[in-house]
Amino acid sequence: MRCRDGQVVAVPAVWSAGGGRPGLIERLAVHQEHRSRGYGTVMTNATHLACLRISASE
Repeated sequence: MRCRDGQVVAVPAVWSAGGGRPGLIERLAVHQEHRSRGYGTVMTNATHLACLRISASE
């Protein structure tokens, strides 16, 4: 994820075993200078939706 000026501020790593199997957010990093601004929440929700799109179980 990038902030308004284009700097990368958050990066997730997501793993999935495929449809019907669990999806896992293995790592989620938010740059120290950009914490407490909601980036982690946005990335968590986005990775959750990505897992749902590939039919991973919840």
